[in-house]
Amino acid sequence: MVTESARPWRPPRMIESATHRWLIIGGLALYGLLAFVTVDIDPARIAEGLSRASAFFAGWLRPDFVTRWTDIRAGLLESLAMTAVATAVALLLSIPLGLAAARNLVPGPVYTAARGVLAVSRSFHEILVAILFVAMFGFGPFAGVVTLVVGSVGFLGKLLAEAVEEVDPAPPRRLPRQEHPGGLASCSACFPKSCRVCWASHSTGWTSTSGSLP
Repeated sequence: MVTESARPWRPPRMIESATHRWLIIGGLALYGLLAFVTVDIDPARIAEGLSRASAFFAGWLRPDFVTRWTDIRAGLLESLAMTAVATAVALLLSIPLGLAAARNLVPGPVYTAARGVLAVSRSFHEILVAILFVAMFGFGPFAGVVTLVVGSVGFLGKLLAEAVEEVDPAPPRRLPRQEHPGGLASCSACFPKSCRVCWASHSTGWTSTSGSLP
């Protein structure tokens, strides 16, 4: 006889009723079937796309660095320039946002607003942001730089805010308020201690921005 302690533990089911589970599975299956039936599938267009895809991937196996070196060099220089500009702008924007998103430096409303900005900038995929800015500014380096800035600000600002929040709260209290009025005392004590993490995160941001470019 198997005792309660000898039975293997199983996590509780999200939906206890077996009837409800099968109804949900059947509904999802029916929805998928209807969605598949209503899709307009054009075999001729699929065949044309396959031929273009094969030609596209075949070009990877025959790289031409001689006759196309001018275009390749221009693209590399443009990518490096976009990376440098986007990282620099993201650095300048992430420092005040990161400090404003640290709970131990600012009041609650400022903290909530800054955290909201950082969360929104990290919520959308870079492809969606790029499509938005291409529609606004057209194709070109400017749309790419703005896309990289939006994606990097949330990442860098969050790292800086978490580094500042981990700083020991004792040093800011020991600074004289006459020399560092208001919130400058906390910033003066916390920011030097978090500079190491700040520079590391910005180096990571450079790498991430470079990898996001085509």
